[in-house]
Amino acid sequence: MEHSIYWQAYCDVWEYHKKYIGSLKDDDEFWHGLVEEGRKISKKYNSSRFVCNLIANELAEFEEMYKNNC
Repeated sequence: MEHSIYWQAYCDVWEYHKKYIGSLKDDDEFWHGLVEEGRKISKKYNSSRFVCNLIANELAEFEEMYKNNC
């Protein structure tokens, strides 16, 4: 990926983070939507390992935060 693509990927993942971090809930539809949006971001960058790892880390963080707040 060229440098400008990294910047856009970080921006997309940051927007994803902001969208969900304050609204985690116990709802299968919510979690399905969260995962699907992560997949869309990943596909936008041709499923690059770098972006997939960013999304995977976000999902792990969301899960950890949800577990700690319940």
